[in-house]
Amino acid sequence: MLIDDHYSKEYKQALYMAQSQSNNTELTEIFKQCQKLLDEKLKFLKETIDYINENDKGIHHST
Repeated sequence: MLIDDHYSKEYKQALYMAQSQSNNTELTEIFKQCQKLLDEKLKFLKETIDYINENDKGIHHST
């Protein structure tokens, strides 16, 4: 599981609740939010790579 910096504070609080009170409801919600954010970032990355590949016609890099 990847915990995004955006949710770091919330994750730490939810983890404490899960460990100290055996209540992992908030932790589960943070995991869902992190997964959604990761999915959005990966989608954007894929779209960016696809765009570059489609528009990189005729440019050849020397090695």
